[in-house]
Parts: sequence; C-alpha cells; structure tokens
Amino acid sequence: MTQNEKDREIMDTALEFVFSMGLEGLELDERIGDAILLANRLLTERENAEVVYKGSGAYPEFWTEDELRVFKKLKKHMQLTKGVWIADGEAE
Repeated sequence: MTQNEKDREIMDTALEFVFSMGLEGLELDERIGDAILLANRLLTERENAEVVYKGSGAYPEFWTEDELRVFKKLKKHMQLTKGVWIADGEAE
C-alpha cells in the first residue's frame, strides 16, 4: 500500500467522523472540521500531482516520465532531479 493510499484511508475515516457528528446533531469545533477539510484538499492535490524530473543546465526544463522514456539518451547524459508538479489551481 502506497503512502497516498494509507493517507487516503485515514482521511476517509476522519471525514466520515466529521459528517456523522453533523448528522447526529453533535457539534465539532469548527477549526477541527476546517482542518480536516483542508487536509483532504491537500491530499487530493498530492494524489493528482505528476512526477517530473528537472534537468540541469543554464535553462533547466521539466520532463515527465513518459517524455524521458522517449529520450533515453537524454536521461543518460543529464543530471536529473526528481520531484512532483502540482498544478496551480483547484484540485479535482
């Protein structure tokens, strides 16, 4: 199980707890509810993030894993740094 899957399982449990308290008419500190919803949004962004590689050089470019498969020679001759790309905008 990946870290994202483990975190999603925990997040789903937390979300169920928050919503079940609301259905039962129990009050939850608003800050806790907001924190759980924010954590869910950040986890969703991380789940949707794309793995990229930043090339070295005067004008570094970003390469996806698919692009590097096509340019195998490039991968051998460049120093690449692995990271993630999170799009600027709302998570889906």
